[in-house]
Amino acid sequence: MRGRMLYEPAYLKISRSSEHHFLFNYPMKIYFLITLILGSWLTAQEKETPAAPEEVSPKVEVKSKKVDHRIVIEAPAPIPPPKLFYVTKVNSSAKFTVEDLTEIAELKFEVMQGGADRLSVEILGDAPITSVNGEHLRSWALRQEGKLRFLDFIPNDLKIRHYRFVVQIKRSAIKVPGPHQISSFGPEGASGFSATYSLSSEQGLRHQLVTAEGLLKLKSADGIDKLSAVGRAVISADISLSAAQPAPVEFRNIQLVGDVIS
Repeated sequence: MRGRMLYEPAYLKISRSSEHHFLFNYPMKIYFLITLILGSWLTAQEKETPAAPEEVSPKVEVKSKKVDHRIVIEAPAPIPPPKLFYVTKVNSSAKFTVEDLTEIAELKFEVMQGGADRLSVEILGDAPITSVNGEHLRSWALRQEGKLRFLDFIPNDLKIRHYRFVVQIKRSAIKVPGPHQISSFGPEGASGFSATYSLSSEQGLRHQLVTAEGLLKLKSADGIDKLSAVGRAVISADISLSAAQPAPVEFRNIQLVGDVIS
């Protein structure tokens, strides 16, 4: 007689429906249990790990009522506009007279990238701005942030690469003799900045630099001081009467006696 098998594989019957059966022997049963345990652990880990934020983009979903599925049409997010980069150049002149201090500053902006919806500079000094002009200037505003002042230019054409604006600053009834701060400028959002300043006084007056922070003094001639800066600068000068100018004469308790000839 043939020997009887000592090992008969046992089968595990798992029913998914009344029509299909799956049979697993012992080795397959162990593999199935290990896979089930690992799958449950990985699923739990995925739930605990926070998902990274996704870029917001418009989506259109079409759902079907007959079957359990949907179609998602996803459009890419719009490309953001390029960041604004521009360079600022300032050429400013200040002139003292007996009656006032007049400053005229020419500001040039060169846009390297992006559209210039607003161009700005920091302005130092408290003298009032009397006028701002420019070919491509729509409007301008003086902005105060704490102790800092900023001059904003709003262009009327964002496609222009070069802008030129002229700012006039005037202080009336200045004190002679006495110290006075000269208006200066600083970068505000510009990737490059340079400035030149010139200081002069009319005949009969004499000015002397008192403060020149952040400035390099250039060669001066004809009584005009020239300075340059590549950033924020502070300028002040002392104005007085020239030594060659005769001092003013004051008469008190004077009586004129005589006849008026017509």
